[in-house]
Order: sequence, then structure tokens, then C-alpha cells
Amino acid sequence: MMAKRFRTCPPSTIKSDPDCRVLLSEHMKTCPHCRNETPGREPWRELLDGVFGFFGLSSENTTGPPSPGEVRAVKREKGRWREGLYLNPPVVVVLEAVRKARDTLVVAQIYHDTAMAAPGDLILEYPGAPGQTFFIEAWNTYRLVPSDLGAPLFSIPPGTMEAVKAIRADQNFVPPDFPVAVPLGEGDPRFEFREMEIDTARAFSLGAAAPDDKARYWVYGSAAEVMDAVKAVAPGAVWRFSPGTVPEALLLARIPDEMLPLAAADAESGFFALLYMSHKGRVVSLSPLRFQVFRDVRIDNLKFVSGSIRGGSQELSGTDFICLYSVSRGRTVSPSRSAWNDETGDFYAEFPVAGLEEKEGEISIALIKEADGL
Repeated sequence: MMAKRFRTCPPSTIKSDPDCRVLLSEHMKTCPHCRNETPGREPWRELLDGVFGFFGLSSENTTGPPSPGEVRAVKREKGRWREGLYLNPPVVVVLEAVRKARDTLVVAQIYHDTAMAAPGDLILEYPGAPGQTFFIEAWNTYRLVPSDLGAPLFSIPPGTMEAVKAIRADQNFVPPDFPVAVPLGEGDPRFEFREMEIDTARAFSLGAAAPDDKARYWVYGSAAEVMDAVKAVAPGAVWRFSPGTVPEALLLARIPDEMLPLAAADAESGFFALLYMSHKGRVVSLSPLRFQVFRDVRIDNLKFVSGSIRGGSQELSGTDFICLYSVSRGRTVSPSRSAWNDETGDFYAEFPVAGLEEKEGEISIALIKEADGL
């Protein structure tokens, strides 16, 4: 309950904003916490302010460009309404600065209550505060731009950042000398918590935030523009069905047979992912990479897919991973969670398939990498 309030209930500045009156009314209809709350008291906001105050942190700090290991809050003005909820900006740790991709940042979300931690999270103490713990959601990473973030709050030591990297590569890995998170069990409320954390990440990530943010990564405003760009580098490319979004246009393209490796007919060759080289948000080249699916199973309302792309470490290094699951003609499902290791080529994705009866489907994968020397 407190986690939901912390992430999705509006602060007093939003509640008192006349422009938000209608949205607040919609929120009150479905939120008993805000409806029954004592005026002026916001326990979840008090908690966040208390954490910052404990360290004497201030948004007035002089800041330079974000660096790996820095913990920063997404700026409060980035908060937004969505379907009757007010999504409060999260606190994140900077994992890497991808300067080739137009100065974007890879970040991992942070949460303060370790009762919500599970395998895939790294529990640690605040610097200089023994016994005061929080956790890094190493499985929940996404992109931001530097201007999205406020002042640095504190920094994570390099050794700890290596542990985060190890967990990103293998969510079952437990670094030595760190607390072990309690495994997830059947009916565990942390499943719902993780769904909420994914929703938060989607809302603030670079690809989902706003049209002007999308333009920083891709210049294309429609699927049709992407299709034209793909045909320019792969004449004869076709699509299994008409894509409706920019990601679908990238993922569902099928390139001509003459562009495939000679061993494409080999039964052992597997499927093909598409490696897009981009420059300033434009496709400049396209090449296929074999991949194999090791696991493709459905458990209740989730489809689990894992496998490996055979690209070679040099070719895959620095790539971004996107995927879709096609369950019927003209119908696709986006992953609720995915992981990608650009060193080994291993990938993992979970797709919500509640209400879908299709027993068979197909995963489509694209890798995106900034081209050098252009």
C-alpha cells in the first residue's frame, strides 16, 4: 500500500494546482488513501524528504555531467498523470553514459524499502549510514538524458557498481558480502510491486516520455518513415503485416534472402535478429544476426523467452536490445521485462499474455548501435 502511494499519489503541490482539478477528481474516485487522508499530511512524501534530509542533500548542489555511480532524482517537474494516477519521478543510479547515442544515460531505478527487494535487486547501505538500507533494481534499467536529472545525492562505490553489473548479467547471481533478498513465492505481493516499478520506468524512460524526447533517439515520426529508411538500406525488405509504430517497423522487417548468410538454410542456424547501425537517429545500415531460442514457455499469464544472439563480442558491444512477441497476424505484445548482455549475446524477455489463447508465436529482435566515424 505504501509503495503504491509513494509511486502513484500526487504531492500537495499537484493537489493544489487548479489545472489538475479534473485529474485529481479522477484520482480520488479510485484512491481511498488520498480520499481519506488528513489534509496536509503525506506520509510517503514525508518519507522521501526525510531520506534526503538525513544526508543533508539539496537540489541547490552544483552539478556537472552525470557520472556512473551517481545517485540522482528525476526532476520533480517530470512527474505526470496517467490513467488516474500521478507518477512521481523516481530516484535512479547512473550506470553508464552512452555518449555515442546523443549523450543518453543508462540508469537503474532505486527503492528505499528493502522489504520489497527480491532476486535481481542489490541491497546496500546508504554511504556513512550503517543500518540504513535501500536497493538498486539491477533488472529495471532504461535510458534518460542528463537534463532529466537533478543534483547528485550521493555516489555508489566502484566495487558495488561491479556487483550491479554482475546482477544485470545474471539475476540469480548473489554478490558476496551483500544481503540476500528473499526469493519470490506464489502469490507474492512483490510481483505487483515489480509491475508498478516497470510502469514507472516506462513512463520516465527516454523512449516513452514525450515526442520531443523520442526525437533525440530517432528522427522518424511514423512507422512509414522507418519502412522507407529500412528499404533504402535493404532493398526488397518486406513486413509480415503493416506496423503501426516506430518499434514495430524496426522489429517486423524481413530482409531479402540474398542478405542472409549462406548457411541460412541450415536447420541449426536459428532465427535472425536485425542489427541497425544508426547515426543521429537515422538508420545507416542493416545486417542480420543469427539467434537461438533456448526457452519459450507460457506460465499462467506470462510468456518467458530466452536465448542467445551469435554476433561476436566486438559486433554486439554497445548495442541496445528491443523485442516484440507476435501472437497473431497484426497483433504484437511488448515485453514487461527484458534483459540483454551485449558481451555474451544472451537475452531474456517476459511478455504479458493474459487473455490470449494463441499457443504459438514468434519473437522479433532488433539491436541498435551508434555508427562510428560518421
